[in-house]
Amino acid sequence: MDIEETVIKYKNLIYKICIIILCGKQDSVQDTFYVYIEKRPNFSDKSHEKAWLLRVYNPQYDSFQNTIS
Repeated sequence: MDIEETVIKYKNLIYKICIIILCGKQDSVQDTFYVYIEKRPNFSDKSHEKAWLLRVYNPQYDSFQNTIS
């Protein structure tokens, strides 16, 4: 799957996660896809791609938790 297809397919899911979990940090959506474009990972299975994208926001979530603690 190319980058454009990936963004179109997962943008709403990533957006919802960032809004709900990161309390509205919308720039985290952009950061997630930036890392995806930068790394250009190669997946043997489409489900691995989705899981990878969902894990990318994790460092952002950790840093967000540190700022509110």
